[in-house]
Amino acid sequence: MFIRRSQPTWLSEADLAALERASKRCSRLSTSQLLNWAEQALNGMGKGFDDFRDHGEQSSVEDIRLGLLSMLAVVTELSAQGR
Repeated sequence: MFIRRSQPTWLSEADLAALERASKRCSRLSTSQLLNWAEQALNGMGKGFDDFRDHGEQSSVEDIRLGLLSMLAVVTELSAQGR
């Protein structure tokens, strides 16, 4: 895990738990699978922004937030694989 829970952060405990789960999953995926997951997350975030703009649904914001956490985990893993 790349974020220590003792560090001050803008992430909630639930966010940290979701990020930890995503990070563990990412560590088991190939680069190709990571890129596919990133694409799915980006598509989901785009849909979430559209839904929020069009309907103001708060659940859309949660979908965007989870997509961002997934993207953070993917980018961190891709960076680690490149070392």
